Amino acid sequence: MPERKKQHYISVFYLHRFTIEREGRKKGSNSSKEKRDTDIFFYDKKNKKIKKKAIKNLCFASYLFSYKDDNNKYVHDLDDSLQKVEEDTKNCLCKLDVIAGSFKQNKSESVEVDDVILEKIIEFMIWQLRRNPELVETVLKKTKEIFKGVEGVIADKEALSVIGRLGSNQECDVAPILAAKNQVIYFTKSTKFITTDTPLVRFNPSALEDIREEATEIYFPLASNMLLVLYGKGNKKNFHLLNDRKRIKEINIYMAKKARNHVFGSTKEHLESIVGCIL
Repeated sequence: MPERKKQHYISVFYLHRFTIEREGRKKGSNSSKEKRDTDIFFYDKKNKKIKKKAIKNLCFASYLFSYKDDNNKYVHDLDDSLQKVEEDTKNCLCKLDVIAGSFKQNKSESVEVDDVILEKIIEFMIWQLRRNPELVETVLKKTKEIFKGVEGVIADKEALSVIGRLGSNQECDVAPILAAKNQVIYFTKSTKFITTDTPLVRFNPSALEDIREEATEIYFPLASNMLLVLYGKGNKKNFHLLNDRKRIKEINIYMAKKARNHVFGSTKEHLESIVGCIL
């Protein structure tokens, strides 16, 4: 299928959560096609310009998670697994949107979040670590060197198998490490969160940003009004109201600095206020 060639390393549904349409300022459809066609503002760090483009034309690579079999046909097993994770994540984010709606109505400051929702989002985060085109290219290159001249082995298939297991092996099983941290989703009414083409961001005051370090904090924007923060070690699993504009801007600036090339935001004006601090 032609549409399988264009495989996004930042999900379309995810980027749509950082658009004006998603915020309800403009009428928009919830269909997948409409989301793909929706424009989003982004800052290009290489060209140092703020632009606007349809989500479908951003953050993708050809057959990133697919390989050709012995019959020269593409196999999409890894991409199929990712699509299942994406679907689960979309459903969980919809549930968080409902919680956000109750905050607006009841002015609640903090509520508990269901374990399953956070488990699915953490799974999506781990997949995001794997969805790095540079990482995939490096693994492909090394795998081809290892299996050069070996008959009956499809190097690309072996490489994608390695990618699919990253973060879930004995050396570093990321899921329980992240699950052991406090998990707080911050919801804001007063300003906006940005996201980037490397949305999972680590912070450690010691500069040792290893996920396995207890002091390492993880920031993962979930929408223009939501940010998941994992920190320390504990059992907090809350949805918490945060309207500290200064603190949110500090987080946005830090995340923007960690971007590979693109910083995304729902308005040009908001992006200008962030990127002006990282130039």
